[in-house]
Amino acid sequence: MTPKELADEQSKVIFENDDVMFIEIYGYQAMEYYGSEYLNRTYKPNKLRGGDLYLVIDKNGDNNYQIFEPKHGNVEIEDFEGRMKEFGDVTKKYPNLEKILIDLVTINTPYGMLLTIKNGVDVDRWRLRDIDDCFGHAVFNSKNPGKSMINLLFDESEFFGFFKFSEGDYDKGILESIFGSRYGGYYGYDIYDSDTIYYDWKEGYILRNINDENEQLLTKIVTIVSPALLKFKDNQDKYYESVSKFLDDNFSGEAENMKDEYKDLLNNGADEKIKKFAISDIGDPFREYGVIVKGDKYFYNYVTTVNVLLALYGMTGVDKNASIKDLFEKLGKSLNLNIGNYNEIGRESYEIDEEKWNDVVKSNLEEILEYIEENPEQYEGTKKYGEILQALDSMGYEIGSDYPLPYDRKKIFRIDDINKENLRIILSYNGDKGFERRTYSLEEFNNFLQSPELFESLVKKLKKML
Repeated sequence: MTPKELADEQSKVIFENDDVMFIEIYGYQAMEYYGSEYLNRTYKPNKLRGGDLYLVIDKNGDNNYQIFEPKHGNVEIEDFEGRMKEFGDVTKKYPNLEKILIDLVTINTPYGMLLTIKNGVDVDRWRLRDIDDCFGHAVFNSKNPGKSMINLLFDESEFFGFFKFSEGDYDKGILESIFGSRYGGYYGYDIYDSDTIYYDWKEGYILRNINDENEQLLTKIVTIVSPALLKFKDNQDKYYESVSKFLDDNFSGEAENMKDEYKDLLNNGADEKIKKFAISDIGDPFREYGVIVKGDKYFYNYVTTVNVLLALYGMTGVDKNASIKDLFEKLGKSLNLNIGNYNEIGRESYEIDEEKWNDVVKSNLEEILEYIEENPEQYEGTKKYGEILQALDSMGYEIGSDYPLPYDRKKIFRIDDINKENLRIILSYNGDKGFERRTYSLEEFNNFLQSPELFESLVKKLKKML
């Protein structure tokens, strides 16, 4: 038998025209005759037990290919020199083979499945999902299969990975935190952290945001327990700063409730602003390419057609074996969008739900007022404590600051605290004898400021007499 006859016995012609011949190979004689030196050298008979082997033979040139379809795994395509190729390389050169290859060879890639649909095969959603988990379902168009609708599903994290952000993973992490679990999850990222709230409260800013009704409740509490603070009302900064400290010192539970609610509402406001920007930035970023968000399911649910997806594979130059995620990452990052800086955007909002905030404030202030009215005796000391604070303030002194003695500026003292039980002023004094720790009543403190030596002498004499 001639080599051609031996080859024909070990092969089967599936398609042939003037340009190309497509054959299935069953043995080495056929490969030796139709294949290249490289294919003959790498041919392994046991390979045929693991799948099916085909050759595409160019009758007018060198565009020859070997296609191996394994029983398990992806189709392998290479030219006669061993260079790996893609399914589209073959069908572009030989369009007459496209439907034959789709019908004959199982293309376990999204691109292959799209070609299958385009060539008139109605594919159910389960088969689509097996090929790529970004495929939702297809609405088959029997009159024009290329216009069949394809539903694409993403999770937010992978969708955000399609784009370049100004602050990279930091921006991406913020969006994942805010939009997680179909917008219902919240994973703990706060634009405004506890430190921010601590200083806003300490400086009196938070209490300035209460409404008139709550302002009246707060004034009533201060009037009953620490009326001396009302004298600061001409200086709003000083007043709200002092009232915030007063609440911390005397009603810490209710103060913490208000801080926590303010923090949550402030972060909710920041989240809402970031959401608006993110949706504007990338909610529907591929519309001009024919991929459109479904309803308002941003970052999750999109619709397009078979033809559009096939065109995107060609336009982006992504490998035809690439997943849908790989395709959209290549497309998204090619857009060069100027997006991100979401932490800064959130901080620019500084907006809260005023109604919710004032409801929480009212509830806590009413609890404080109710407790005060039921236990008035507990707050006599607090009232006197406030009076001492106000007296020190009117004299120009604050707790925690260093001051020179009025008559001898080389001698320094600092008011450390006020004992809430005996209402004595605790201070540190650096005088002739070096550093000393002292306590004074308000009257004794006044004497100390005017003539400490005389005052100390009188104290010593008094002690001796006693």
